[in-house]
Amino acid sequence: MSKPNFIKPWLWHVICLMLLVVTVCSGTVLYVSSEKYFHFWDFAAYQMWAQESFTAFSQSWSIGWQELQASFYHNYNKLYTLPLIPGFWLFGDSRLGYILSLAIAYLIPFTLAMGAIATQLLCFGQPYFSPSVFPPVGYPYYRGIQTLEPPYSSP
Repeated sequence: MSKPNFIKPWLWHVICLMLLVVTVCSGTVLYVSSEKYFHFWDFAAYQMWAQESFTAFSQSWSIGWQELQASFYHNYNKLYTLPLIPGFWLFGDSRLGYILSLAIAYLIPFTLAMGAIATQLLCFGQPYFSPSVFPPVGYPYYRGIQTLEPPYSSP
C-alpha cells in the first residue's frame, strides 16, 4: 500500500492503525457471531477467570488486587486478565466482549510487532501487514485462548 503524497506521515500511520483495528474487530465479530459451539475446559475457563477478575475489579480495586494475588497460588494465575478489564468495561463481559478484548489487548500489538520485525528483516512496506489473518496466529485468539500455543499441545 503506497502512501498518497498529500497525507502527513503521522496521519498515514493513524489511518493504517485504525484500518487494522477495524479489520481485526470486524473479523472477531464475524467469527464469534457465527460460533455454534459449547465452550468447555480451557475455552470456557479462561473466559470465566477473566469475568471473575472483571467482577472483582468492578467491586473495588482492593478486591480485584486480592483476587489477583490469590490466583498466583493456583495452577493458573489471572495476570493475563489485567489488560482485558478495560475491554470488558467497553464491550461487556459476554463471549464477544471477551474475544474483542483479547484481540485488542493481545492480537493487535502482536500484529504490529510482527509487522515491524518483518519490515526490518524483509525490507518492504509498512509494519501493517496482518499476521492476525494467518490461521495459526488468529485462530487461538478467536477461540478465546490468549497464547499462541495450540490447544492440543501436551506439556
